[in-house]
Amino acid sequence: WAWEAALAHLHGERYESVTDAAERYARRARRQANLPLRRLYRQAWRRNVQLQMGDDLSLGEGARSQVWSFDEAPDPTEVDFQPFRHWVPTAIVTGTNGKTTTTRMLAKILNAAGHRTGFCSTDVVQIGDEVIDRDDYSGPGGARAVLRHPATTAAVLETARGGLLRRGLQARLADVGIVTNVGEDHLGDLGIHTVEQLAEV
Repeated sequence: WAWEAALAHLHGERYESVTDAAERYARRARRQANLPLRRLYRQAWRRNVQLQMGDDLSLGEGARSQVWSFDEAPDPTEVDFQPFRHWVPTAIVTGTNGKTTTTRMLAKILNAAGHRTGFCSTDVVQIGDEVIDRDDYSGPGGARAVLRHPATTAAVLETARGGLLRRGLQARLADVGIVTNVGEDHLGDLGIHTVEQLAEV
């Protein structure tokens, strides 16, 4: 509110009062509390089911993944979680340097072992040999694209520090975690000022 009010004041525009802003944020918080969604999340976690959220939500992985809008989210008491149980071998790759190279090498190894490996990195989302899109997908959107793709039978998810800090760990169920290294690159961003803080992230 303070930022919006300051900008409006500078431009000679009207802005809402502190009381009105507080009520607007309280309404937004009540809408976002979404208790049924919290129950669904807890039940999925207890039952070893990948639940992913972005602009929508999904349960499961690969061919066993199903996506809903938030308005149509299933009632957790009516969901048969068994078909959605974690089954796609998943690796999360993070670190200061070497994430993309490690992600690509591991995906190639898994493909050679017979998987149709989905991976996301700073330049691509790819399933097997098929490029789905080219862009920076080292955040939550890339993880969702890989884990929701029906052809994915193994997943390697490059996970950058910025995505971890802004949105948390997108894939809650992973079989392998790789930290390539932790260095001084990017210190000073998003409240991270020391190598120790970066390692904690």
